[in-house]
Amino acid sequence: MIGVSVILGHQGNSSEICRDNDPIGGIKVEDRFKILVVDDDPLIRELIQVYLEEEFLVIHAENGPKAIEKVQTDEPSLVLLDIMLPVINGLGVCKQ
Repeated sequence: MIGVSVILGHQGNSSEICRDNDPIGGIKVEDRFKILVVDDDPLIRELIQVYLEEEFLVIHAENGPKAIEKVQTDEPSLVLLDIMLPVINGLGVCKQ
């Protein structure tokens, strides 16, 4: 059995994730939690990815319908969802 340890730094500013049987402490891409970032602003999506991509697999959607599609096909662990979206807003996405 593989154990996972999560250690949060001072006030949650940094974290270290390591596998008990992995001497370098890395996580394979396929084992990372998948986060869907939904925002119509490409700069916001890119900024969020820069902060998260070292420890998480980050996928994107730029509007409500694409977010719904990605949730169904990619099954993310977490969705970061903007409320003000074109086509279907964030609340509409949540309802579906």
